[in-house]
Amino acid sequence: MISQDTFEIRKQTPEASSDQEEHFTRNAEILFANGDWSLARVIYSKLHEMNREKAFYLERLGDCYKELGEYENASIAFEQLSEAYPCFRSYILSGNHFLEVKNFVKSKKYYHKAICHQEEDYTLLFDMFKNLGNLSLHEGDFEQAEEYYNKAHSIFSGSDLLFVNYGSLYLQKKEFEKARESFQNALSINPKSDKARLGLALLFREAQDLEMAWGNLEAAMECDEKNVSVLKMAAQWALNDFRYDSAREYLERFVSKNEYHQEINVLLACLYYQSGFREEAFWECEKILNFDPDNADALKLMQILEKAGV
Repeated sequence: MISQDTFEIRKQTPEASSDQEEHFTRNAEILFANGDWSLARVIYSKLHEMNREKAFYLERLGDCYKELGEYENASIAFEQLSEAYPCFRSYILSGNHFLEVKNFVKSKKYYHKAICHQEEDYTLLFDMFKNLGNLSLHEGDFEQAEEYYNKAHSIFSGSDLLFVNYGSLYLQKKEFEKARESFQNALSINPKSDKARLGLALLFREAQDLEMAWGNLEAAMECDEKNVSVLKMAAQWALNDFRYDSAREYLERFVSKNEYHQEINVLLACLYYQSGFREEAFWECEKILNFDPDNADALKLMQILEKAGV
């Protein structure tokens, strides 16, 4: 773990030639572009020491920590980015980071600072208003959420994600026709939007149209086989509706390509059991218990299977 001192901005910086700095930057960018976050992090850290006038190095350092899953270190980096380089871009990037790690209070704080330092960077402005809309929606302030979404839409009207957000807003407000139109608009921009398909699935389930709900849910799984949220919903719906085949097939695909995911493996074991595949359920429980010997769900299902003579 790094400490606050790692990012302390000093008035005196080590002197380095522009050629050397350019060479390091070029190498770091190649590593970053190729996903070698560990080595890129080392070089960006060195660059930050060499030239503390350049916010970009600290920004990239935060991105590397985030990609490596070191979110505490990333949070330190982005907080220091905003403190050392107080500007519109720094505040937006910090707000984006804290939204991603679900620290909604800090995220909102940085977006509000950004509002006071607005610049004509329309990409960042769009992100700010869209994300502020998401924060307002999370807080249940539908009117404020729609206002922020409208501001984002006035900057860029071609975002499928923004239309998905509109759809989610209208779904929660039970304005179902507006929700359907928003999700369809998202699909007209991006036909492979799993989020829009998921939204339509929820919309049709709310209307008790299970065939259309399942059709859109299966389309969402086809759009992105790695979307864990969609897979979890499919398994839960399957267990409720006694429609095991489709959900089981998609969960099997996911498990075949990923060594272990606790929630998905447990749901797959439950699907196997409920659909009569007792031996498959047993072996899935064995797999789960190899990774997590104290998993309560797997232990309970294993006891049931053993009593049934599997």
